[in-house]
Formats: sequence, structure tokens, C-alpha cells
Amino acid sequence: MFDSKYYLPWFDKLLDSLDHRGIQNAVIVMDNASYHKTYPQGTPKRTSKKAELITACQKYGIAHENQTCEVLWGKLSEHMKKHVLPVIAQKAKDRGHELLYSAPHYSDLEPIETVWAIVKGQVGRQYDANTKFADVKDRLEKALDEVSSKQVAGCIKKAHQRLDKLHALVTKLDDRWGENIMDEDDSSDTSSDDIFHSADDGDSDS
Repeated sequence: MFDSKYYLPWFDKLLDSLDHRGIQNAVIVMDNASYHKTYPQGTPKRTSKKAELITACQKYGIAHENQTCEVLWGKLSEHMKKHVLPVIAQKAKDRGHELLYSAPHYSDLEPIETVWAIVKGQVGRQYDANTKFADVKDRLEKALDEVSSKQVAGCIKKAHQRLDKLHALVTKLDDRWGENIMDEDDSSDTSSDDIFHSADDGDSDS
């Protein structure tokens, strides 16, 4: 049930808290939950009617004559990615902060996920047949209070290590791709399918 209706007021409280603490030029990192990327009201959606898509194209100065809905939406979505900020990103910018989104599908690169795992584990181990919801709430708050700055620093360090490993892997694969492209140029008998199969083989040829 958690959506932008619940999240936006919380985000306003976060910005108020930063102001209260005198924190300026903060970098706020969010994951890719849909309610983190809600566009302003009235912004077109993929499910919008064609007339609404055309109106949006006119508003943004995008050519729309004799175009299908799919083409119109493609143009609009590309424009919005570059020129229309999600609501919370605009809110952060208006307060002098910057909002960044983490890489999608890489929750293990986000330190907060590790912190949350520690908290949930601590709460979960206390569960028994007599546990009530009020007990869970109390234990959750206590577990959050007990998270130390040393633990948080360790989670951040672990995420950095994982990011370094991912970067090394991507770099290695990118180098192999370049080698395969060069091989293709040197041999007219090598097809694009051969290149992809070679990349999929990993280190099997070594």
C-alpha cells in the first residue's frame, strides 16, 4: 500500500530535518522504487489517451503529426527523462540538494539494505508464538537505535568493495568485447553470433 501519497509528505519532513540541522548541498540517494520517481501531476503516462499525448507533445514542442501512440510516448518519455524531474527530485533541488538514483537491480550495492538486513535479523530472532505487532514495533525501534556508526561504516565499506568488484568485472568484459570486435574485422568468416557465443563462454577457452 506504500505509494507516493504516503511517501511525499515523509520526504518533505526529511528536507525540513536537513534545514533544521543546517545541512546544505546534501546528496540524497534513492533506490528505484516507483514512488521515488513520481512525475508532477498532469505529466503524460504510457497509458494516456492519444489526445493527451498529443497535447503533451504540443506543450513540450515535440513533433506529433501522423504519429502512433507508441511513437508519441517514446518521444515524450525520452523528453521527460532529460527535462522533467520527478517530484522529489524537484523538491530536493528547490532546497539546494541533489537527488541521485542508485543502479537498478543492485540492492547489494546499497549500504542501507545491509543495515536493514541487520535490523530485521535482530528483530526476527526474537519472534515466538506470543509475539504481537506491538512487540515487533518496539523491537524494531530498539534495533534501529542500537545500530552503531561503526556498523554503518562497515556496511558502506562492504558496498564499496562490491562496487569495485563489479567495476572490475564490467571492465574485463568490455575489454573482451573489444578483442572480439577486432577479431571480427580481421576475419570475414566471423559472424556477430560467434562474438556473442564467445563472450558467453567466459574462460572456457583458457
